[in-house]
Amino acid sequence: MNCKILINPSHGGEDYGIVKNNFKAKDINLEIGRYLSKRLSDHNVSNQLIREEDITISPFERLNYIKDLIKTNKEYVLLVIDASNKDEILYSLNKDEKLAYLLSGELSKISNNHPLLNQKRLPISPDKDYNYFLRETTYLKPLVINYKLENEDRESISDKIKIYGEAIIEAITDFINLKYSPEVKPGYYQVKKGDTLWTIAKTFHLSIDEIKEKNNLSSNIVKVGEVIKVEDVVEEKKENKTTSIVEERKEEEILHQVIKEDTLYLLANKYNVSTEAIKKANNLLSEVISTGQMLIIPNN
Repeated sequence: MNCKILINPSHGGEDYGIVKNNFKAKDINLEIGRYLSKRLSDHNVSNQLIREEDITISPFERLNYIKDLIKTNKEYVLLVIDASNKDEILYSLNKDEKLAYLLSGELSKISNNHPLLNQKRLPISPDKDYNYFLRETTYLKPLVINYKLENEDRESISDKIKIYGEAIIEAITDFINLKYSPEVKPGYYQVKKGDTLWTIAKTFHLSIDEIKEKNNLSSNIVKVGEVIKVEDVVEEKKENKTTSIVEERKEEEILHQVIKEDTLYLLANKYNVSTEAIKKANNLLSEVISTGQMLIIPNN
């Protein structure tokens, strides 16, 4: 299926959404959105975040941005992510409910409560959806995923985001008839389109026989989405990269190793710099960062 996923993390900027235990919905929504974007990219699924920073964007502005993204040769799915007081999936009155049911099924596996599947009608016009984005994006396959934000600590929320995100990714890959691959752990590499065992071996300075031995492979054939173990080389490269950064960094710069709960937004606040400054200092093309990654934090 030639499909693109549009991810709309609700709220942002001056609009906090609900707040529990000092955690704002706008921040958690964005973290989930970024996680989904990264994991969809891991599966070579085209996707776009509607809000990539903590900024205020009105529903009308978001809608115009979405319209600008649309091209006729693709099928588009819009996921609206929003913290709520309950787990709920809202789907359009006029669209196929298949993805909604797949999401409900996967999310129910990680929760004690089966997320509610709902359709809500506009009181003054019952043939239209109550939710603004469901109502105004009939040219897409729109869904609203409300998740329950509870009084949790930072670590449990970070874990929940990954578990929750993986359930959503598993449902989406099922929907578009794509094989689901679990998140790639440090020391492993996920095969991408165009890869061969030879190109992977060359990238990680291994021989083909070494890779085959590490992965118990009987042939030289690898498939897109397959996860290949390259543990020794990844650890060596990480060490060399760290040394290089330490040697080249200026005295006024800080070297930060990313931990599980870090995001670029949180680091920018912690060190009082902009996210763009961190991205520029580290040649980052996106705001996705990984646990264990070494980042240069420039002096503001």
